[in-house]
Amino acid sequence: MSATHLPAEELAATVHGRAIPIDVQDPAERGFRQTLLDIYVPRYGADWENFLDSGVAYARIDADRMFTFYMPPEAA
Repeated sequence: MSATHLPAEELAATVHGRAIPIDVQDPAERGFRQTLLDIYVPRYGADWENFLDSGVAYARIDADRMFTFYMPPEAA
């Protein structure tokens, strides 16, 4: 699996590795679940927790390789 985070044109982070499923109902993943709630409930409302419990799939990437790119805006 590969993923790229590109918050702005001057910064990119790309990771390549294996996708490992995360069960947000598992008590061992309580911290991850709470992080999702802390981020998305304020944005989308309390009903977002119903979405989280509707069977959506989450995975983390166990990275084999990671690449970054940074170019300061003044250099562009």
